[in-house]
Amino acid sequence: MSSAIDQHTLVVAEIVDAETGEPIEDARFFVGVGWLEASKGYSWQDHTITKCTAGKLQWPRDGRQGYDVQCIRIESPGYKPFVTVPIARNHAERIPDTATVVTPGQPVKLTIKLQLDLGIVGRVLTPDGEPARSAQVGITQDCRSITLKEGQLSNTTFWQYDNGQDIWDPPPLVQTDDEGRFALPDDLPPAGIVVAHASGFVTKPLAEYKAGDDLKLHPWGRIEGKLDWGVLPNAGVRLCVQYLNEAAPLIRYQKEYLTTDASGAFVIDKVPPGYSSFSHQVSEASHNWYGHPYQSVLVEAERAPTRFTLGRSTSIVGHLPAGLDYANITVRYAVNGHDGSTAYELFMKSKVGKLYRSPPVPVAVDGSFQFDGVRPEHYQLTVERRGRRTTTRLGGKNFSVRTLPDDEEAKPQDIGEVFVRDIPKAAVSSNPAAVRNQR
Repeated sequence: MSSAIDQHTLVVAEIVDAETGEPIEDARFFVGVGWLEASKGYSWQDHTITKCTAGKLQWPRDGRQGYDVQCIRIESPGYKPFVTVPIARNHAERIPDTATVVTPGQPVKLTIKLQLDLGIVGRVLTPDGEPARSAQVGITQDCRSITLKEGQLSNTTFWQYDNGQDIWDPPPLVQTDDEGRFALPDDLPPAGIVVAHASGFVTKPLAEYKAGDDLKLHPWGRIEGKLDWGVLPNAGVRLCVQYLNEAAPLIRYQKEYLTTDASGAFVIDKVPPGYSSFSHQVSEASHNWYGHPYQSVLVEAERAPTRFTLGRSTSIVGHLPAGLDYANITVRYAVNGHDGSTAYELFMKSKVGKLYRSPPVPVAVDGSFQFDGVRPEHYQLTVERRGRRTTTRLGGKNFSVRTLPDDEEAKPQDIGEVFVRDIPKAAVSSNPAAVRNQR
Protein backbone atom coordinates (compact mmCIF):
# COMPACT_ATOMS: atom_id res chain seq x y z
CA MET A 1 0.00 0.00 0.00
CA SER A 2 1.44 3.31 -0.99
CA SER A 3 1.96 5.97 1.64
CA ALA A 4 -0.59 8.33 0.07
CA ILE A 5 -3.96 8.03 -1.63
CA ASP A 6 -3.67 9.22 -5.21
CA GLN A 7 -6.38 10.62 -7.46
CA HIS A 8 -7.34 7.23 -8.92
CA THR A 9 -7.66 5.16 -5.73
CA LEU A 10 -11.03 3.36 -5.42
CA VAL A 11 -10.55 0.97 -2.48
CA VAL A 12 -8.39 0.72 0.61
CA ALA A 13 -8.81 -2.18 3.01
CA GLU A 14 -7.37 -4.07 5.92
CA ILE A 15 -7.26 -7.88 5.61
CA VAL A 16 -7.66 -9.53 9.01
CA ASP A 17 -8.32 -12.93 10.56
CA ALA A 18 -12.04 -13.19 11.34
CA GLU A 19 -11.39 -14.82 14.72
CA THR A 20 -8.42 -12.83 16.06
CA GLY A 21 -8.72 -9.55 14.16
CA GLU A 22 -4.98 -9.71 13.47
CA PRO A 23 -3.66 -8.57 10.05
CA ILE A 24 -3.00 -11.40 7.57
CA GLU A 25 0.53 -10.83 6.38
CA ASP A 26 0.59 -13.08 3.29
CA ALA A 27 -2.73 -12.07 1.72
CA ARG A 28 -2.94 -11.14 -1.96
CA PHE A 29 -5.67 -9.78 -4.18
CA PHE A 30 -6.65 -9.45 -7.82
CA VAL A 31 -9.50 -8.05 -9.86
CA GLY A 32 -12.45 -9.47 -11.79
CA VAL A 33 -14.35 -7.63 -14.50
CA GLY A 34 -17.21 -8.21 -16.93
CA TRP A 35 -19.75 -10.55 -15.36
CA LEU A 36 -20.01 -13.34 -17.96
CA GLU A 37 -23.02 -15.38 -16.90
CA ALA A 38 -24.35 -17.17 -13.84
CA SER A 39 -22.27 -20.31 -14.49
CA LYS A 40 -18.97 -18.44 -15.01
CA GLY A 41 -19.03 -15.25 -12.94
CA TYR A 42 -16.36 -12.61 -13.42
CA SER A 43 -13.43 -12.75 -15.79
CA TRP A 44 -10.48 -12.81 -13.41
CA GLN A 45 -7.53 -10.66 -14.44
CA ASP A 46 -4.60 -12.54 -12.94
CA HIS A 47 -2.16 -9.96 -14.29
CA THR A 48 -3.48 -7.71 -11.48
CA ILE A 49 -2.31 -10.04 -8.69
CA THR A 50 -0.85 -7.91 -5.90
CA LYS A 51 0.67 -9.01 -2.59
CA CYS A 52 -0.64 -7.14 0.41
CA THR A 53 1.90 -5.57 2.76
CA ALA A 54 1.06 -6.00 6.45
CA GLY A 55 -2.51 -6.90 5.49
CA LYS A 56 -3.10 -3.62 3.62
CA LEU A 57 -4.89 -3.42 0.26
CA GLN A 58 -5.07 -0.50 -2.13
CA TRP A 59 -6.58 -0.55 -5.62
CA PRO A 60 -5.74 0.57 -8.25
CA ARG A 61 -2.01 0.29 -7.81
CA ASP A 62 0.91 2.26 -9.21
CA GLY A 63 -1.14 5.27 -10.25
CA ARG A 64 -3.35 3.27 -12.61
CA GLN A 65 -7.01 4.09 -13.09
CA GLY A 66 -8.59 0.67 -12.56
CA TYR A 67 -11.76 -0.41 -14.38
CA ASP A 68 -15.14 1.24 -14.62
CA VAL A 69 -16.66 -1.72 -12.73
CA GLN A 70 -14.65 -4.37 -10.88
CA CYS A 71 -14.77 -6.74 -7.94
CA ILE A 72 -11.77 -7.76 -5.84
CA ARG A 73 -10.88 -11.30 -4.81
CA ILE A 74 -8.72 -11.72 -1.69
CA GLU A 75 -6.83 -14.95 -0.97
CA SER A 76 -4.45 -16.28 1.66
CA PRO A 77 -3.26 -19.85 2.36
CA GLY A 78 -5.45 -21.56 4.93
CA TYR A 79 -8.34 -19.12 4.46
CA LYS A 80 -11.48 -19.25 2.33
CA PRO A 81 -11.33 -16.67 -0.49
CA PHE A 82 -13.42 -13.52 -0.28
CA VAL A 83 -14.91 -11.46 -3.12
CA THR A 84 -16.17 -7.91 -2.68
CA VAL A 85 -19.37 -6.54 -4.18
CA PRO A 86 -18.87 -4.74 -7.52
CA ILE A 87 -17.05 -1.43 -7.14
CA ALA A 88 -17.88 1.14 -9.80
CA ARG A 89 -16.28 4.44 -10.75
CA ASN A 90 -18.88 7.19 -10.48
CA HIS A 91 -18.74 7.99 -14.21
CA ALA A 92 -19.19 4.37 -15.41
CA GLU A 93 -21.82 3.99 -18.13
CA ARG A 94 -23.36 0.79 -16.75
CA ILE A 95 -23.40 0.36 -12.98
CA PRO A 96 -24.81 -2.87 -11.47
CA ASP A 97 -27.58 -2.45 -8.90
CA THR A 98 -25.42 -4.19 -6.29
CA ALA A 99 -22.36 -1.99 -6.88
CA THR A 100 -20.73 0.43 -4.47
CA VAL A 101 -20.20 3.66 -6.43
CA VAL A 102 -16.91 5.43 -5.70
CA THR A 103 -15.40 8.74 -6.74
CA PRO A 104 -11.74 8.18 -7.68
CA GLY A 105 -9.47 9.62 -5.02
CA GLN A 106 -12.22 9.24 -2.39
CA PRO A 107 -11.94 5.48 -1.84
CA VAL A 108 -14.30 3.19 0.02
CA LYS A 109 -12.60 1.89 3.18
CA LEU A 110 -13.14 -1.76 4.10
CA THR A 111 -12.16 -4.26 6.75
CA ILE A 112 -12.17 -7.71 5.19
CA LYS A 113 -12.36 -10.62 7.61
CA LEU A 114 -11.16 -13.90 6.16
CA GLN A 115 -12.61 -17.13 7.53
CA LEU A 116 -10.49 -20.23 8.06
CA ASP A 117 -10.82 -22.75 5.24
CA LEU A 118 -12.54 -25.88 6.55
CA GLY A 119 -12.06 -27.56 3.18
CA ILE A 120 -14.31 -29.72 1.03
CA VAL A 121 -14.43 -33.41 1.86
CA GLY A 122 -16.42 -36.15 0.20
CA ARG A 123 -16.40 -39.54 -1.47
CA VAL A 124 -16.50 -40.70 -5.08
CA LEU A 125 -18.44 -43.82 -6.10
CA THR A 126 -18.30 -45.77 -9.35
CA PRO A 127 -21.48 -46.15 -11.44
CA ASP A 128 -21.95 -49.48 -9.62
CA GLY A 129 -21.80 -47.77 -6.22
CA GLU A 130 -18.33 -48.99 -5.21
CA PRO A 131 -15.63 -46.63 -3.82
CA ALA A 132 -13.67 -45.11 -6.73
CA ARG A 133 -10.00 -45.50 -5.92
CA SER A 134 -7.50 -43.03 -7.46
CA ALA A 135 -10.23 -40.89 -9.02
CA GLN A 136 -9.17 -37.35 -9.95
CA VAL A 137 -11.16 -34.58 -8.23
CA GLY A 138 -10.74 -30.86 -8.88
CA ILE A 139 -12.40 -27.46 -8.80
CA THR A 140 -12.71 -25.47 -12.00
CA GLN A 141 -13.89 -21.95 -12.74
CA ASP A 142 -13.51 -19.20 -15.30
CA CYS A 143 -9.86 -18.29 -16.03
CA ARG A 144 -8.78 -21.24 -13.86
CA SER A 145 -10.07 -24.20 -15.80
CA ILE A 146 -9.35 -27.91 -15.75
CA THR A 147 -8.73 -29.76 -18.99
CA LEU A 148 -10.21 -33.18 -19.71
CA LYS A 149 -8.40 -35.17 -22.38
CA GLU A 150 -8.65 -38.88 -23.11
CA GLY A 151 -10.31 -39.52 -19.75
CA GLN A 152 -7.68 -37.66 -17.70
CA LEU A 153 -7.95 -34.32 -15.88
CA SER A 154 -5.12 -31.80 -16.02
CA ASN A 155 -4.52 -28.51 -14.23
CA THR A 156 -1.32 -27.71 -16.09
CA THR A 157 -0.54 -24.02 -16.52
CA PHE A 158 -0.01 -23.52 -20.24
CA TRP A 159 1.78 -20.19 -20.09
CA GLN A 160 3.73 -17.88 -17.82
CA TYR A 161 4.34 -14.16 -17.79
CA ASP A 162 7.71 -13.40 -19.37
CA ASN A 163 8.54 -10.81 -16.73
CA GLY A 164 8.08 -13.21 -13.82
CA GLN A 165 4.79 -11.62 -12.71
CA ASP A 166 2.75 -13.86 -10.42
CA ILE A 167 -0.19 -15.63 -12.01
CA TRP A 168 -3.17 -17.32 -10.45
CA ASP A 169 -2.33 -20.75 -9.05
CA PRO A 170 -3.48 -23.77 -11.08
CA PRO A 171 -6.86 -25.13 -9.97
CA PRO A 172 -6.65 -27.69 -7.15
CA LEU A 173 -6.60 -31.31 -8.31
CA VAL A 174 -6.32 -34.35 -5.98
CA GLN A 175 -6.75 -38.12 -6.04
CA THR A 176 -9.13 -40.19 -3.94
CA ASP A 177 -7.84 -42.74 -1.45
CA ASP A 178 -8.65 -46.45 -1.33
CA GLU A 179 -12.10 -45.64 0.09
CA GLY A 180 -12.84 -43.11 -2.63
CA ARG A 181 -12.47 -40.16 -0.25
CA PHE A 182 -10.99 -36.77 -1.09
CA ALA A 183 -10.23 -33.39 0.49
CA LEU A 184 -9.99 -30.09 -1.40
CA PRO A 185 -9.57 -26.45 -0.37
CA ASP A 186 -12.89 -24.59 -0.39
CA ASP A 187 -13.75 -21.91 -2.92
CA LEU A 188 -16.59 -19.61 -3.95
CA PRO A 189 -19.34 -20.16 -6.53
CA PRO A 190 -19.61 -19.99 -9.43
CA ALA A 191 -17.32 -22.96 -9.76
CA GLY A 192 -17.70 -26.66 -10.30
CA ILE A 193 -16.39 -29.91 -8.86
CA VAL A 194 -15.19 -32.24 -11.60
CA VAL A 195 -14.31 -35.93 -11.20
CA ALA A 196 -12.74 -38.39 -13.66
CA HIS A 197 -12.06 -42.09 -13.13
CA ALA A 198 -11.54 -45.19 -15.26
CA SER A 199 -15.21 -46.05 -14.68
CA GLY A 200 -16.78 -42.67 -15.45
CA PHE A 201 -17.11 -38.93 -15.03
CA VAL A 202 -19.26 -36.43 -13.13
CA THR A 203 -19.51 -32.69 -12.52
CA LYS A 204 -21.48 -30.73 -9.93
CA PRO A 205 -21.85 -27.00 -9.25
CA LEU A 206 -19.95 -26.09 -6.10
CA ALA A 207 -23.00 -24.19 -4.83
CA GLU A 208 -25.01 -27.44 -4.91
CA TYR A 209 -22.40 -29.60 -3.22
CA LYS A 210 -22.82 -30.31 0.48
CA ALA A 211 -19.68 -31.33 2.38
CA GLY A 212 -19.52 -35.07 2.87
CA ASP A 213 -21.85 -35.90 -0.03
CA ASP A 214 -21.10 -38.83 -2.30
CA LEU A 215 -20.35 -38.06 -5.94
CA LYS A 216 -21.55 -40.94 -8.10
CA LEU A 217 -19.89 -41.26 -11.49
CA HIS A 218 -21.74 -41.57 -14.79
CA PRO A 219 -20.36 -44.11 -17.29
CA TRP A 220 -18.19 -42.75 -20.08
CA GLY A 221 -19.77 -42.32 -23.48
CA ARG A 222 -18.32 -43.21 -26.87
CA ILE A 223 -18.67 -41.40 -30.19
CA GLU A 224 -18.63 -43.20 -33.50
CA GLY A 225 -18.96 -40.43 -36.04
CA LYS A 226 -18.48 -39.79 -39.71
CA LEU A 227 -18.13 -36.69 -41.83
CA ASP A 228 -20.38 -36.17 -44.86
CA TRP A 229 -20.00 -32.94 -46.80
CA GLY A 230 -21.30 -34.57 -49.96
CA VAL A 231 -19.48 -32.84 -52.79
CA LEU A 232 -16.23 -32.36 -50.84
CA PRO A 233 -13.63 -34.90 -49.67
CA ASN A 234 -14.36 -36.30 -46.23
CA ALA A 235 -11.05 -38.06 -45.65
CA GLY A 236 -8.14 -36.53 -43.73
CA VAL A 237 -10.17 -33.60 -42.34
CA ARG A 238 -8.87 -32.17 -39.07
CA LEU A 239 -11.45 -31.71 -36.32
CA CYS A 240 -11.43 -30.27 -32.82
CA VAL A 241 -13.78 -31.59 -30.14
CA GLN A 242 -14.65 -29.75 -26.92
CA TYR A 243 -16.86 -30.74 -24.03
CA LEU A 244 -19.06 -28.02 -22.55
CA ASN A 245 -21.20 -28.27 -19.43
CA GLU A 246 -22.78 -25.47 -17.40
CA ALA A 247 -22.40 -27.52 -14.22
CA ALA A 248 -18.65 -27.00 -14.29
CA PRO A 249 -17.65 -23.83 -16.13
CA LEU A 250 -15.04 -24.23 -18.83
CA ILE A 251 -14.15 -27.86 -18.31
CA ARG A 252 -12.51 -28.60 -21.63
CA TYR A 253 -12.46 -31.91 -23.39
CA GLN A 254 -10.23 -31.35 -26.37
CA LYS A 255 -8.37 -33.58 -28.75
CA GLU A 256 -6.25 -31.53 -31.12
CA TYR A 257 -5.78 -32.80 -34.65
CA LEU A 258 -8.48 -35.44 -34.58
CA THR A 259 -8.41 -36.54 -38.22
CA THR A 260 -11.05 -38.45 -40.17
CA ASP A 261 -9.98 -41.72 -41.82
CA ALA A 262 -10.21 -42.69 -45.50
CA SER A 263 -13.99 -43.14 -45.22
CA GLY A 264 -14.53 -39.92 -43.24
CA ALA A 265 -15.05 -41.78 -39.97
CA PHE A 266 -13.68 -41.04 -36.48
CA VAL A 267 -14.00 -42.65 -33.03
CA ILE A 268 -13.58 -41.11 -29.56
CA ASP A 269 -13.59 -43.13 -26.35
CA LYS A 270 -14.14 -41.87 -22.79
CA VAL A 271 -16.47 -39.05 -23.77
CA PRO A 272 -18.23 -37.40 -20.80
CA PRO A 273 -22.03 -37.31 -20.83
CA GLY A 274 -23.37 -34.01 -22.17
CA TYR A 275 -22.66 -32.03 -25.30
CA SER A 276 -19.52 -32.57 -27.33
CA SER A 277 -18.93 -29.76 -29.83
CA PHE A 278 -17.02 -30.25 -33.06
CA SER A 279 -15.38 -27.74 -35.35
CA HIS A 280 -12.95 -28.09 -38.22
CA GLN A 281 -9.62 -26.43 -38.89
CA VAL A 282 -10.37 -23.37 -41.00
CA SER A 283 -6.75 -22.83 -42.03
CA GLU A 284 -3.85 -25.26 -42.14
CA ALA A 285 -1.54 -22.31 -41.47
CA SER A 286 -2.49 -22.32 -37.76
CA HIS A 287 -3.88 -25.07 -35.54
CA ASN A 288 -5.65 -22.38 -33.48
CA TRP A 289 -8.10 -21.45 -36.23
CA TYR A 290 -10.95 -23.74 -35.26
CA GLY A 291 -14.56 -22.70 -35.00
CA HIS A 292 -16.50 -23.14 -38.25
CA PRO A 293 -18.57 -25.05 -38.94
CA TYR A 294 -19.55 -25.64 -35.32
CA GLN A 295 -21.74 -28.64 -34.51
CA SER A 296 -22.71 -30.20 -31.17
CA VAL A 297 -23.96 -33.68 -30.38
CA LEU A 298 -25.59 -34.90 -27.16
CA VAL A 299 -23.70 -37.86 -25.69
CA GLU A 300 -25.73 -40.10 -23.40
CA ALA A 301 -23.91 -43.01 -21.81
CA GLU A 302 -27.16 -44.99 -21.75
CA ARG A 303 -27.18 -44.86 -25.59
CA ALA A 304 -23.49 -45.69 -26.01
CA PRO A 305 -22.10 -45.51 -28.53
CA THR A 306 -23.42 -42.23 -29.91
CA ARG A 307 -23.50 -42.42 -33.70
CA PHE A 308 -23.95 -39.26 -35.74
CA THR A 309 -22.95 -37.73 -39.06
CA LEU A 310 -21.10 -34.43 -39.05
CA GLY A 311 -22.71 -32.36 -41.79
CA ARG A 312 -25.93 -34.37 -42.13
CA SER A 313 -28.45 -31.93 -43.53
CA THR A 314 -32.17 -31.33 -43.09
CA SER A 315 -34.85 -28.96 -44.41
CA ILE A 316 -35.77 -25.64 -42.81
CA VAL A 317 -39.19 -24.05 -43.15
CA GLY A 318 -40.50 -20.74 -41.88
CA HIS A 319 -42.77 -17.88 -42.78
CA LEU A 320 -43.09 -14.13 -42.84
CA PRO A 321 -46.26 -12.43 -41.57
CA ALA A 322 -49.26 -13.32 -43.77
CA GLY A 323 -51.21 -10.88 -45.91
CA LEU A 324 -48.28 -8.84 -47.24
CA ASP A 325 -46.99 -8.29 -50.76
CA TYR A 326 -43.98 -10.55 -51.21
CA ALA A 327 -43.14 -9.66 -54.79
CA ASN A 328 -39.33 -9.29 -55.08
CA ILE A 329 -38.86 -10.45 -51.47
CA THR A 330 -36.19 -13.11 -50.88
CA VAL A 331 -34.62 -14.89 -47.91
CA ARG A 332 -31.14 -16.32 -47.50
CA TYR A 333 -29.04 -17.72 -44.68
CA ALA A 334 -25.37 -17.88 -43.68
CA VAL A 335 -23.42 -19.07 -40.63
CA ASN A 336 -23.74 -16.52 -37.85
CA GLY A 337 -20.23 -15.31 -37.05
CA HIS A 338 -18.19 -12.25 -36.19
CA ASP A 339 -17.50 -10.09 -39.22
CA GLY A 340 -13.83 -9.21 -39.27
CA SER A 341 -12.79 -12.45 -37.53
CA THR A 342 -9.94 -14.01 -39.50
CA ALA A 343 -11.24 -17.56 -39.02
CA TYR A 344 -14.80 -16.55 -39.95
CA GLU A 345 -13.74 -14.70 -43.10
CA LEU A 346 -11.53 -17.59 -44.21
CA PHE A 347 -14.33 -20.05 -43.56
CA MET A 348 -16.92 -18.08 -45.54
CA LYS A 349 -14.55 -17.94 -48.53
CA SER A 350 -13.66 -21.65 -48.35
CA LYS A 351 -15.26 -24.54 -50.21
CA VAL A 352 -16.72 -25.79 -46.93
CA GLY A 353 -18.13 -22.33 -46.16
CA LYS A 354 -20.14 -22.39 -49.38
CA LEU A 355 -22.04 -25.40 -48.02
CA TYR A 356 -23.16 -23.32 -45.02
CA ARG A 357 -24.84 -20.44 -46.83
CA SER A 358 -27.61 -20.17 -49.41
CA PRO A 359 -28.44 -18.06 -52.45
CA PRO A 360 -31.50 -15.80 -52.19
CA VAL A 361 -34.75 -17.81 -52.28
CA PRO A 362 -38.10 -16.22 -53.27
CA VAL A 363 -40.83 -16.06 -50.65
CA ALA A 364 -44.15 -17.68 -51.57
CA VAL A 365 -47.29 -15.57 -51.85
CA ASP A 366 -48.43 -16.73 -48.38
CA GLY A 367 -45.12 -15.67 -46.84
CA SER A 368 -43.67 -19.16 -46.46
CA PHE A 369 -40.24 -20.36 -47.51
CA GLN A 370 -38.15 -23.52 -47.42
CA PHE A 371 -34.45 -24.37 -47.58
CA ASP A 372 -33.20 -27.88 -48.27
CA GLY A 373 -29.76 -29.25 -47.42
CA VAL A 374 -29.16 -27.12 -44.30
CA ARG A 375 -26.42 -28.52 -42.08
CA PRO A 376 -26.25 -28.19 -38.28
CA GLU A 377 -24.84 -24.78 -37.22
CA HIS A 378 -25.95 -21.40 -35.89
CA TYR A 379 -27.32 -19.20 -38.66
CA GLN A 380 -28.50 -15.70 -39.48
CA LEU A 381 -31.54 -15.54 -41.79
CA THR A 382 -31.84 -12.34 -43.81
CA VAL A 383 -34.99 -10.97 -45.53
CA GLU A 384 -34.36 -8.64 -48.46
CA ARG A 385 -36.18 -6.68 -51.16
CA ARG A 386 -34.27 -7.09 -54.39
CA GLY A 387 -34.58 -4.20 -56.83
CA ARG A 388 -33.11 -3.66 -60.25
CA ARG A 389 -30.04 -1.90 -58.85
CA THR A 390 -30.24 -2.14 -55.07
CA THR A 391 -30.98 -4.72 -52.38
CA THR A 392 -32.59 -3.58 -49.11
CA ARG A 393 -32.52 -5.58 -45.88
CA LEU A 394 -35.98 -5.80 -44.34
CA GLY A 395 -35.53 -8.11 -41.39
CA GLY A 396 -34.06 -11.38 -40.17
CA LYS A 397 -33.78 -13.99 -37.46
CA ASN A 398 -31.14 -16.17 -35.80
CA PHE A 399 -31.79 -19.90 -35.78
CA SER A 400 -29.90 -23.12 -35.06
CA VAL A 401 -30.07 -26.52 -36.69
CA ARG A 402 -29.58 -29.35 -34.21
CA THR A 403 -27.60 -32.53 -34.72
CA LEU A 404 -29.62 -35.70 -35.27
CA PRO A 405 -28.33 -39.10 -34.17
CA ASP A 406 -28.04 -41.47 -37.11
CA ASP A 407 -31.00 -43.50 -35.84
CA GLU A 408 -33.35 -40.48 -35.80
CA GLU A 409 -35.33 -39.59 -38.92
CA ALA A 410 -34.66 -36.15 -40.38
CA LYS A 411 -37.82 -34.04 -40.52
CA PRO A 412 -38.18 -30.40 -41.65
CA GLN A 413 -37.40 -27.98 -38.83
CA ASP A 414 -39.82 -25.06 -38.47
CA ILE A 415 -38.12 -21.84 -37.34
CA GLY A 416 -41.43 -19.97 -37.10
CA GLU A 417 -42.22 -16.40 -38.06
CA VAL A 418 -39.51 -13.97 -39.14
CA PHE A 419 -39.69 -10.25 -38.38
CA VAL A 420 -39.96 -7.89 -41.38
CA ARG A 421 -40.62 -4.20 -41.91
CA ASP A 422 -41.67 -1.85 -44.73
CA ILE A 423 -43.63 -4.39 -46.75
CA PRO A 424 -47.06 -3.23 -48.08
CA LYS A 425 -50.16 -5.35 -47.72
CA ALA A 426 -50.94 -7.74 -50.56
CA ALA A 427 -53.79 -7.15 -52.99
CA VAL A 428 -56.73 -9.48 -52.25
CA SER A 429 -57.51 -11.90 -55.10
CA SER A 430 -60.94 -13.44 -55.56
CA ASN A 431 -59.43 -16.39 -57.41
CA PRO A 432 -57.98 -18.91 -54.91
CA ALA A 433 -56.44 -20.96 -57.71
CA ALA A 434 -54.51 -17.93 -58.92
CA VAL A 435 -53.11 -17.39 -55.44
CA ARG A 436 -52.01 -21.02 -55.19
CA ASN A 437 -50.34 -20.83 -58.58
CA GLN A 438 -48.14 -17.96 -57.41
CA ARG A 439 -46.22 -20.31 -55.07
